[in-house]
Amino acid sequence: SCGARMVTGPVFSQKQAFQSVALSPSGKLLAAVTSPASPPVTLTVWAFPDNGSRPYEIVSHRIPNDLWDRNASSAIFLDWCGNNAVALGIDENLILIGPRGGTLRKCFKGPIRIWAEEDGLRVFGWNDFAFVSIVPEIVERVFWDVESSSITSQFLSLYLQSQRASDDIFHSYAIDMHLLLRNLRETGKLRECVNSLLAVADYCWDTGLQKLFLRGASSAEQFLHIKNSEPNGSIGNHARNLRVMNALRTLDIGIPVTSLQYVCLTPNAFIRRVTSMGFFDQ
Repeated sequence: SCGARMVTGPVFSQKQAFQSVALSPSGKLLAAVTSPASPPVTLTVWAFPDNGSRPYEIVSHRIPNDLWDRNASSAIFLDWCGNNAVALGIDENLILIGPRGGTLRKCFKGPIRIWAEEDGLRVFGWNDFAFVSIVPEIVERVFWDVESSSITSQFLSLYLQSQRASDDIFHSYAIDMHLLLRNLRETGKLRECVNSLLAVADYCWDTGLQKLFLRGASSAEQFLHIKNSEPNGSIGNHARNLRVMNALRTLDIGIPVTSLQYVCLTPNAFIRRVTSMGFFDQ
């Protein structure tokens, strides 16, 4: 009802009809794409201010003409990938449009359908299946921001160097890491460092990277001299959840669950799913 009320307002008056509309998961953005029957086809995104004032346009993107020259009656599937990217499924093409109008295009082997998840986008096709997700900020800082001054990046850099160092220079890296951890403990930032390492481990699908971040978090937590009192924040619980998710992701079971989906759906939902698939007797 909220979407219908907003679309019929005068701020959304258009000469061309909208073929598809989609509300973002946060409910603060609305995307709409015009019909390919009367090009040019345009994707527009509006934002709804928290103070209740009139919505305003933040992105207006013209879809490439080569998608319509072939088949002007192509169906458009519109959905969101997180809260900051809009996805369009047109025949075998997937187009992602970011918050500043930047685009990413991928071509599949056949026609596709898209479906939004809590933390990404599922792409279904006759011969393809993919999951598209926005890289979380914490993961981007750790893996790609080499100049990052975040405490997690500083600790991880020293930890990796100490793991790879030969015996003659290991002592030097160990001392630097010890000084950093002691400084983080005195400034009250050590818990933030541990939680960040655990968060990155949850986002990783590679088991080797999962173990790396869990070991790093365990090394940092030793300086806290206390155990985390929150049940879902302990390293042991994170390791157990990762083992369960890794088991669900295997080819035998075939449930490509993400960490956010595992939390949102709860383990009981996956127990029922696996039981219904007949894995209880194995």
